Amino acid sequence: MVSSAFEWLKLSFPCADFSLVGTKASCGIYERDSRIKHIFIDESKKAKSRILATKDLANAIGKHDLAITFSNTFFSALLLYLIKSPVRIGYAKNARGFLLTHALKLQKQNLQGKKYHQVLLYLSLIAPLLQVREQVAHKLTQANNSNNTPKETISHKILMPNEILNTLSTKPLQLIADSIQICSNKPNIGINPGAAFGSAKRWEQSYFIEVIQYFLDREYEVYLFGSSAESSANTDIASALKNHKNLQYFHNLTDKTGLSELIDYINAMNVFITNDSGPMHIATALKVPIVAIFGPTDINETAPYIPTHTEQSITLLHIDLPCSPCKKRECPLKHHNCMKLISPQEVITSTLRVLENQPKRLNNDN
Repeated sequence: MVSSAFEWLKLSFPCADFSLVGTKASCGIYERDSRIKHIFIDESKKAKSRILATKDLANAIGKHDLAITFSNTFFSALLLYLIKSPVRIGYAKNARGFLLTHALKLQKQNLQGKKYHQVLLYLSLIAPLLQVREQVAHKLTQANNSNNTPKETISHKILMPNEILNTLSTKPLQLIADSIQICSNKPNIGINPGAAFGSAKRWEQSYFIEVIQYFLDREYEVYLFGSSAESSANTDIASALKNHKNLQYFHNLTDKTGLSELIDYINAMNVFITNDSGPMHIATALKVPIVAIFGPTDINETAPYIPTHTEQSITLLHIDLPCSPCKKRECPLKHHNCMKLISPQEVITSTLRVLENQPKRLNNDN
């Protein structure tokens, strides 16, 4: 979800080289981007002394002209301080403001009380930068002059904060994918049963099996995605399907793809059925049609991010309950109704509707 902000930074600093610091998953999706010169995997959380490990990481990274932390942890701000960047931007959270040169106030909703999507919160971190504001002014000037009528150039100095954010929000998520050849005359259905940070975000395993069986019955190609974190659940799903008459159409990719291969396979899907998860946002960035299942997470904050001008088929399934969104790792009430009450038939119907509306992708015209 940081990718919109990153794309604006690349436009605003055309001569800059970028370094990424983070987890293997968050950094790995950008390994094909030529503008990124260095990737540093932060494993300081595993160290006996996280402070010393953060200091060692800072020494390896070295000084940068500008540093932004999109994470709100104390240690992410400490890292920026230790690399001695003269400009250190982040939100003033977790008693870390003194480590940042620009500690911005985190405002999670607009003046009307509507919650900002997480993508907008990331964009808000770069909005005050002069180079970003100049790039926004340039874009607005181009839009105003699109009818070939000469008009006065818009100055970044007269733009209001809402104008900056409104323009920044027009850029969709973006990732680089390579094409892979999947020979099939039937749709490719991606299934992503996993989700990080607890079982509460995961739709019922038996429901996923029912959905897969439905599409295998129709000889659709079904691809099961997942990492080692979900391998046990995926093993159970695969085991339940081992006697299916059309098992040749089932492809278990669990733990068989690196991040780049994961991106490429998701890009080849005609529809991606998923929980609220990282792969869901990858599919969003690749403009793959999505059927997303939401339970304990806030659909206003972390739904697939689709700017209003972007054409992409997204179906969001969720149940409005008094207890949701609880944002808990496990259901505190032990009933998990926010997920259980979303039926397999709803997912199947939504998927068929998405497929009917995607003739171009079904003809491999991506």
